[in-house]
Amino acid sequence: IALGALRAASMPLPTDHVARLALPMRAEIVGRVAGTPVPAPGRLRLLLDVEDVDGERRSGRVQLTAYGDRHDLIVGQRVRVDARLQTPTGFRNPGSGDYAVRLARDGIHVTGSARAEQVVTLDAPDPPWHERVRRRAVAAMDGALPPASAALLGGLLLGERRALPPEIDDGFRRAG
Repeated sequence: IALGALRAASMPLPTDHVARLALPMRAEIVGRVAGTPVPAPGRLRLLLDVEDVDGERRSGRVQLTAYGDRHDLIVGQRVRVDARLQTPTGFRNPGSGDYAVRLARDGIHVTGSARAEQVVTLDAPDPPWHERVRRRAVAAMDGALPPASAALLGGLLLGERRALPPEIDDGFRRAG
């Protein structure tokens, strides 16, 4: 029982963790894109492994929502962004899942928002192998199928939502 309790307990955050900042705040973040950016109409969701905040070395992961049209970011790319940082909060609906707890389980203790044009790329590395495979698969679907079918297949198999027609994307959102 004691080992189970220790396993379930969360580990304390390091002293340089971004969650230890006085949040909410506006800050300049430098970090690396940690996962495939997730586009949605009018915004882009990024996971950033933080390197520094306002010139001070920091650690941790931030989930950033960049508002505007920006689809050129890749996994592993180093970026700088002026963002508003905050502690995630749930919707506080009885019986529903707690968003902040889910993010914490994924190692995300801070969320942020910024305008897409404020996300400045600092380098242009080659995408990792899995991103190259994903791009080739999307290109193969685009070449072999009609546009709507290719977009639907790419969305279902790979989570690629950029080319989905708005009415299909809206239908998926409403269906959950």
